[in-house]
Order: sequence, then C-alpha cells, then structure tokens
Amino acid sequence: MKTAAITFMVTHMTTKKEQAELKKTFNLFDLNGDGKIAKQEFIDSYKKVYTALDEEQVLAQASEFFERADTDKNGSIDYGEWCAATINRRNMLNEANLKGCF
Repeated sequence: MKTAAITFMVTHMTTKKEQAELKKTFNLFDLNGDGKIAKQEFIDSYKKVYTALDEEQVLAQASEFFERADTDKNGSIDYGEWCAATINRRNMLNEANLKGCF
C-alpha cells in the first residue's frame, strides 16, 4: 500500500523533470530493459556508479538497498518500488501533498 501511495504521488505531484530523472536513473539500472531490475543488474550498475568502493562494500551496500527496495520480495525492483526507494521522502511526504492525494 505504501509503495502504491508513493508511486501515485510521484506520478501526480512531481514535475515532468523530476519524473524524467527518476525514469532515467531506473533505466540506468535496468540493463536488459525488461522494466524491472534484477539483483545482479543492480549490483553490476552499482559497481559502475560507485567506482571508489571495493567489491565487498559494493556487495554490502547494493544488497542492503536492494532488499529494502524490493518490497514485494519477488527478486526484482519494478518502477514503483524504485520510485518509493529513491524519491526524497522529506520533500514528497508533507501535509499538503498527502492532502492533495487523499
């Protein structure tokens, strides 16, 4: 339910520029373009973004993020889960936005 609410807010209460940025970053991690990010895709992409980290740090951080983002625990992150995991919640989840959605 929380992911659905945040996805709704992202699509209705963000600017086109913010939406484009979310989609752009999602696509950078969705290496095969199937609309979802598998754990190995996420790890491979994470390595490219965080080049200063060693292999162990990459695996630990990427795994932690992936486990939190994969809220339905199906082994992949879809766009809704991506939005929920990466938006700036402090800016998005304020009283005015919540009232506007509900």
